[in-house]
Amino acid sequence: LVTGASSGIGAHLAQTLAGYGHPVYATARKPEDLDRLGQVENVMPLRMDVRDAGQVQEALAIVQQAGHGLYGLVNNAGSGLLGPLNAWSDEALGDIFEVNVFGPHRVTNAFVRLLIESHGRIVNIGSQGGMITKRYYGPYSMTKHVLEAYTACLNEELRPYGVWACIVQPGGIA
Repeated sequence: LVTGASSGIGAHLAQTLAGYGHPVYATARKPEDLDRLGQVENVMPLRMDVRDAGQVQEALAIVQQAGHGLYGLVNNAGSGLLGPLNAWSDEALGDIFEVNVFGPHRVTNAFVRLLIESHGRIVNIGSQGGMITKRYYGPYSMTKHVLEAYTACLNEELRPYGVWACIVQPGGIA
């Protein structure tokens, strides 16, 4: 299951895994992105906004009904908005945390039982911003710092169940 598969890392990862013959559940929010993903062999598009608990549960039900289990979760969906800290409203700051922090937590919690059953893997897509920050990257870096801590703790908690969690820290993406 790859969240945020409409473009960038998520789209590339979903297509690459599918190209190796792996069945991939690829999530996106927009109908046109879901249609495009549905054209890729071995990809099952799922409508899911990680901010919407109902959509996460609907996606879980579809994966469970398919009956194939789940061997990997890639929490890739993210928001990368930038700007000076004093320009961020409480609402805007809350939204970037909803996507970049609470989204991976919500999706992982929903699918963790399937991953435990398969001794699967969780890969959280972080950022170099999880270790460093600079001007105008404050809110983004804050969320990626949190994702670092979340992933370290998640790995410690799930390893006894045969599930490994890790984080990838990409730099700039073309």
